[in-house]
Amino acid sequence: MLNRHRTFTIISLIAFLLVFMTMFYASASADSDYETPRDPFGVYIHDWNNLRGAEQMANAGAKWISVNLRWKDVEAQKGVYDWTIPDRVLGKAAENGFQVVLTITANPDWAAERSCGPVDDLDALVEFVRRVAQRYSVEPYNLRHIAMYNEPDNGNANYDVGGCWGQPDVPPAPRVPGVGGDVYAAMMARVYPAIKSVNPEIQVLNGALAYDWFIYPDDGYFDPFFFDDFIRAGGANYFDILNFHYYQAFAWRWDEDPNFRNPYNEGVINKANYLRKQMTDLIGDPALRNKPVICTELGSPSAGPASDEREYSEANQAQDVIKEMSRAMAAGLSSPIIWFQAVDQPAWQRKYGLLRDDLTPKPAYDVYRMFTREFTNASFMRAHTEFGTTDEGYTAEGYQFEVNGRPKHTVWQLVGNGGVLFLRASMRGAIMRVVDIEGNVTYVKDGSPDDPDGEANSFVGIYIDQSPRIVED
Repeated sequence: MLNRHRTFTIISLIAFLLVFMTMFYASASADSDYETPRDPFGVYIHDWNNLRGAEQMANAGAKWISVNLRWKDVEAQKGVYDWTIPDRVLGKAAENGFQVVLTITANPDWAAERSCGPVDDLDALVEFVRRVAQRYSVEPYNLRHIAMYNEPDNGNANYDVGGCWGQPDVPPAPRVPGVGGDVYAAMMARVYPAIKSVNPEIQVLNGALAYDWFIYPDDGYFDPFFFDDFIRAGGANYFDILNFHYYQAFAWRWDEDPNFRNPYNEGVINKANYLRKQMTDLIGDPALRNKPVICTELGSPSAGPASDEREYSEANQAQDVIKEMSRAMAAGLSSPIIWFQAVDQPAWQRKYGLLRDDLTPKPAYDVYRMFTREFTNASFMRAHTEFGTTDEGYTAEGYQFEVNGRPKHTVWQLVGNGGVLFLRASMRGAIMRVVDIEGNVTYVKDGSPDDPDGEANSFVGIYIDQSPRIVED
């Protein structure tokens, strides 16, 4: 009996030590000194099986990627987990130095009626997400951002964009039970504490809101009341970062005055500000109002259907990289800002990729690489609201950043076929470095023959047109 007792005691002690060591190392990993990238440059990669285009985007200076994790690919049978795909994808992301925004999508058939929508077996979803956090928030993956369902405000279950939690119609049509922002909030109320219990450093995001192409008045698919319903149901308690998408196709919605062109309060800037205001108006607790805001899809296609009635081209897409990234950085968005997307999808009419399907680079890829190089360590300083206006609005647009202690600007014409713009220099006789869309560099010295006014007066004349330029003082 004594020997058996000693044997049992020794076995118990060993088991205790093993459990303690496991908990210690897990805690050490969760509390590691890993830091997320400061720079916001990111890209969406659609290939969730092999992360195609990852190496090229790392070479272009992207620090973040957005990618989906399909629940049904991992847990096709309840309780049986196959991590082969996410191990490969997130391992490749880590190898390329990316921080990942991981969006959970694609319910298995046994857990929900719809792949993109509300879940019947919430306990299973909570357990799955808990395991994701546990497996991937440690070395070598260091996952720190998890979102739940892409564009969950979608109200059309037949239009699967990764989420379809929205109401399919608007009043006076009766509400459909089991869907809506309040139902989504109830799901987040379960998921959020489960993720935080594993690693409190993980930032939980709402699934990125489309918040455009509304059921009414656009005859689209997205529930215009989803976000309000989500917040009113207490949803602000269950995410750390507000997450949304923006596309130029819907820029008109965010123009406060369609008869006056004001780029500093339009587009992605105004959409971000509108969502912030909604948070302020709908949330009673001041501590919950001022959450960081990020944009995880910001894109411009190089080609698309004629029915869009837009001037698509690879040249215009390249220009839009600088314009839209400048605006997004000026909107006070937190990191990351995700460009949509890395690689063209052959089946899609609209070609959003910076790379073609064969992975050859478009001009936009080269411009993206130039932009990340020029604006590493950048901080937004101000919008150039001093640029001239006409009765129809501003004639030029520009933003000033500080990069490693030096002023750097992005500037372009909004109307016209070229002209001179005078920028204030940091001192008389300063030399401005000017980079055009193709990466060509020229220098203009204040007061030199190349300076249009010919005077050393701290104002340097720069030739601009509708193709953006980067100007460094």
